[in-house]
Amino acid sequence: MNVKNHIQSADRGGSEPNECEKSHKNGGLRESKPEQGVRSRSGMLGDGAGCSKPERDARRRSGMFEAGAGRSKPERDARRRSQSVRSQSGVFKAVALAVRSRTEGDGPYRRGLEPQQRLFGPTTARRPPSNRHFPTAFNENAIFLPARLRFYTDTRNKKQTENKEWIIIQESANLASAAAPMAKKSGDLWKRIKHNRLLYVLLSGAVVWAIVFEYAPMVGIVMAFQDYDIFKGVFGSPFVGMKHFVEIIETPALSHAVVNTLLYSGVKLVLGFPLTIVLALLLNELRFMLFKRIVQTISYMPHFLSWIAVASLAYSFFELYGPFNDLRMSIFGSGTERTNILMEPDNFLGLIFFSSVYKEIGWSTIIFLAAMAGVDPQLYEAAKVDGCSRLKQVFYVTLPGILPTIMIVFILQAGGILNANFEQIIGFQNLYTQKDTEVINTIVYKYGLQQGKFSLATAFGLAQGVCSFLILYAVNKLAKKTSRIGIW
Repeated sequence: MNVKNHIQSADRGGSEPNECEKSHKNGGLRESKPEQGVRSRSGMLGDGAGCSKPERDARRRSGMFEAGAGRSKPERDARRRSQSVRSQSGVFKAVALAVRSRTEGDGPYRRGLEPQQRLFGPTTARRPPSNRHFPTAFNENAIFLPARLRFYTDTRNKKQTENKEWIIIQESANLASAAAPMAKKSGDLWKRIKHNRLLYVLLSGAVVWAIVFEYAPMVGIVMAFQDYDIFKGVFGSPFVGMKHFVEIIETPALSHAVVNTLLYSGVKLVLGFPLTIVLALLLNELRFMLFKRIVQTISYMPHFLSWIAVASLAYSFFELYGPFNDLRMSIFGSGTERTNILMEPDNFLGLIFFSSVYKEIGWSTIIFLAAMAGVDPQLYEAAKVDGCSRLKQVFYVTLPGILPTIMIVFILQAGGILNANFEQIIGFQNLYTQKDTEVINTIVYKYGLQQGKFSLATAFGLAQGVCSFLILYAVNKLAKKTSRIGIW
């Protein structure tokens, strides 16, 4: 008697199989053994006994034998479940299925406990205690995994009850390796590195770059706590503690620079970020691929220009006798006064915003277009079946599909809100606007390089970096609470 029959007989107290089980054994036909022998020799037991050959062929083509011809639906479901248990693969091999009624209230089946605790206690892989429901003729390596399934206890009356089922699985090795994950060998790491050596070679360049240009300069942070002297060096200059941080707070231009930094970066984040998403959505909806590629190429090209080149183009366009003033005079008449908007501080915010959109909006759409390409096309097909228009598909399929990407990009940009684009600001500044358009980066540049106050400039940069990290942490925390999406 195999393990499965042993368990079934133990559950029934050693009784004989019922009629339903007999019908399962002979393919759903209650026949005598001589009849079964004749049919099995003639090849008719599994191919529709009692049917003519055309009928058997038709039933075989319709798939009735695979679905369990001649059986009721509960019988077919029970047979399918038993086949799925027997077909499990891997290091485990399922050998039996034991059904336990949920009405058991004694021993390991005490009410009020989880099935795992009732049978095993605190551990998860242990032989169950001795019980009349579990025969003792098991291999020492047998383990018991709990599962809650719905099972027909009486297929003839179709009474469906919920039971606790315990899949008894026998492992080919020992119990320890089945209960806990296999311990990693000490050489596994080096084997993985050797196997993926080409990827590590490609990664090594980025690692070296980060170490040399990102982490090695961090040694200079100590300059913020020193009265740095270029002749004595970092290790020879005297420490002055928090002196330079106090000086930062007392700097008259600090408050104005912080306000300008938050204003310029905030406008680009609040207004420029949605425009990037809108452009990506419009490009994604284009069906004429040639026109789509032309628009993408035109929008990408300004990204490869330096900010000094963009500022030079702006000065050429908005100068007194440039195209902008000529256009104004042609529209409003020759009596219109020529003006250079780059010389007015009130126009500086608009210049910063529109120049940022002109230069970076096309390049920033790449990551969103890549995210849209990963949205499942079947969702769009289902939306069309439900009668959704193109606009509704954007709001109910595309935007939810790229929401994680939107949140991550927003968090990263919000973390850099105190880091206004230095090249852009210094490129558009002039003698008329310099005093009113200072930001934190330009102050660090002027104190450090123009005035030689390296310790004060380092303190400015360190304070800016710490505040940026705190903003990034707060925005990430808020994003995880609202949308459960974050960068860590």
